[in-house]
Amino acid sequence: MQEMDKPLLNGVALESSAETQQFTDSSNPATETSQTQDPPPAPVTRSTSEVSIANTTNNVQVLGERLALFVPTYAPSNARLTPEAIEALHAQAVAANTNVEEKENENSIDIYNRHLAFDDLPVFATRFINALEACGASEDTVNHARTFVNKIQGKASKGKKKKERDNENKGADNKFVSDSQRSYPKLIEHYQILVIIGENEPLYNPSSDDLKTAGMRIRLDSMVATNSAFNKSDAAAKMARLERNALFNTKTTGLVDTCFLAKNEVKATFGGTSPQYYMISSLEFHRIKER
Repeated sequence: MQEMDKPLLNGVALESSAETQQFTDSSNPATETSQTQDPPPAPVTRSTSEVSIANTTNNVQVLGERLALFVPTYAPSNARLTPEAIEALHAQAVAANTNVEEKENENSIDIYNRHLAFDDLPVFATRFINALEACGASEDTVNHARTFVNKIQGKASKGKKKKERDNENKGADNKFVSDSQRSYPKLIEHYQILVIIGENEPLYNPSSDDLKTAGMRIRLDSMVATNSAFNKSDAAAKMARLERNALFNTKTTGLVDTCFLAKNEVKATFGGTSPQYYMISSLEFHRIKER
């Protein structure tokens, strides 16, 4: 439509504030991986899904403000379609989006903290086995400890044939493929055994504080604490996304369907070619794509 053909309301040419791009949405969950290292948090960028959610939220506000201009002629029998109800829906969307952002930021911090706690574990395990061997521990003790050092480092068991290892590892998505399935809980389990081996070896008394059994316990506590913090914040972030997605996506009573019903109410009240309907017709509302 050219400028001269735009409908008029009270003699003023109407402008459309509709967003012209459509995006597919996802909730981008923070997920548990079996890798030993989480990358440090990347700089915050807005994905197409975030833009879609932001655009939909903004359009709810615009819709509520424009519906208010149509009163008293616009008087829907459905209380959910009144300007006040649409404005309240916008406030709920803003609160839900903010909650997701806060929970995801907390989870990002916990991911980074866990990365720091586990990052040098393979190197530390090598230092431990060298200190254990150097102290004069028996060959059986050293070999027992080396089994768990190998698991921490992702080294396959020597006794297994290559074909067996390949079959076990087929389809694995972790960076370091091995028999040990190096998830964070497993790494904690393997490392805890090394701590116990060090505590039970009378000859083990290294000079480095972090290699001493007290220092090893401090490292273990940090690993357990950061993994637990991640699990809690990850669950909280997922719950926040579920709640926000339900607000947007619920059929009939959700944000998206409610806004479409309000648009239909305007069309029924004023007509599909009316200036009023033109003001809100191109406002877009997109469901959040759930995984």
